[in-house]
Order: sequence, then C-alpha cells, then structure tokens
Amino acid sequence: MPVGAPTAAPAGFLDFCNRNPRDCQEPAISVDDTREQAQRLFWASVFTDADPEPAAVTRRSGAARGSNRPPARIAEHAIAMGRSASAAPDRESKALDAHPGFAADAVKAVGRAALFLSPIDLARIDEINRGLNRSIRQSSDRRQYRVGDYWTIPEGRAPRGDCEDYVLAKRSALVAAGYSPTLLSIALVITPWGEDHAVLLVSTTDGELVLDNLTPRIERWDRTDYRWLKRQTPGHALAWSAIG
Repeated sequence: MPVGAPTAAPAGFLDFCNRNPRDCQEPAISVDDTREQAQRLFWASVFTDADPEPAAVTRRSGAARGSNRPPARIAEHAIAMGRSASAAPDRESKALDAHPGFAADAVKAVGRAALFLSPIDLARIDEINRGLNRSIRQSSDRRQYRVGDYWTIPEGRAPRGDCEDYVLAKRSALVAAGYSPTLLSIALVITPWGEDHAVLLVSTTDGELVLDNLTPRIERWDRTDYRWLKRQTPGHALAWSAIG
C-alpha cells in the first residue's frame, strides 16, 4: 500500500486511547505516557483558531470500556473520522506538532512487520473475523449512545457497534490470539456509495489483508472497491499516515 505524508489520527480513536491506553500502547511507552500523548493529540485535532469551540468530546473522567457512558458532547462522524473540511490544513499541522518525532518515523515504519501467512494463520484470522461479524450487531452510535461518534470495543451478552467498534474488537481478539499489534493497522476508507468506513489491515507476506464487517471475505486491500484515505502508520498506534 502506498503510504503518504503523516496526518492526524481520528479524534474518536484518540478519545478511545485516552480511555483505554493499554489498547493503544506502543513498545517502550508507558500506559501513562500513552494516555498523555492521546490527550495531547486529541485536543490538537479538534481545536483550531478558526473553530475555538467545536462540537468536540468533553470527556467524563473515569469513563471505562463497556460502561456505555459516552462523552456528553462529541464531534460528528466526519470530524471524528478525520474528514472535516475545517480540519485541514491547520488542524492537521497542530496534531502532527503534538506528536514528537512523528513525521520522521512515519514512512520509515511502513512494511517493517509482515506475517508469514500459513494456512493455519489464515484459518484462525478468518475464524476471528467471521465470528465477530456474526456476534456484534450493527448499530449506529447515534442510536446506541445518542452521540455522533464513539469508538469502543463492544461487550456484554448482546454486543452492538458500528464499523470502528468491529475494528477495535478484531484488533483486540487478534492480539489476544498471539498476533503482534505491529501487524495490525486501522484504516479509514470511503465506500463505493460514499460513506465513511473503517477496516482492519493485517500485514502479511501476501500483502495487506482487509478485515471488514461489511463482508465475511478477507481480501487484499488493492482488490477492494474502497477509496483509501488514511491509516495507522505500521508499528505506531497513535501515528497515522495518508494513503496514496
């Protein structure tokens, strides 16, 4: 996948990392430093000089995964997905400035880790992908939380979520199954019908594979009909890069 310049991470993802820093922790970075970095990047991504008080997250302290207690106010979906027209270029610049060493590392990290895709690994990844597609019921954040966008890992007896939540659940399940987080990247795309969407990429020796809640099939990224926007820079949870 062609990876371009560093770009700001989605605000919804950064809010998730602030609430659940262990899920976004990088090697050699402490939980506290991960939370602090996520907070700094979050506020850099949602506030601009032209828009001093956007409809952004006002977090409730201590809100934990599975609590079903989303922030009181949150950015609308396009902002949280990182596509707001007001976000560029000023918001992008501030978000990048908030991540020390971010730009220098972004492109160099691409392609470092790749899974040798054995039939056993493919079957295991396919089982996790299909299982979570079946077990999580599709539900919008507006309907479930009464907010525009809220990233979380669905839990409970009847888990519900939207595309970002499927992605986070699959990432968590793959890490629990023994796959390195450095193999996994969240990516944002536009569907053929024009909607924002999130998928999970798995880096393999056969190319980057797409785990998608819209289909049970696992395909290479370049065999999909999506328009690719941005992704986590491989090896960096909080560093993101444009695609193309």
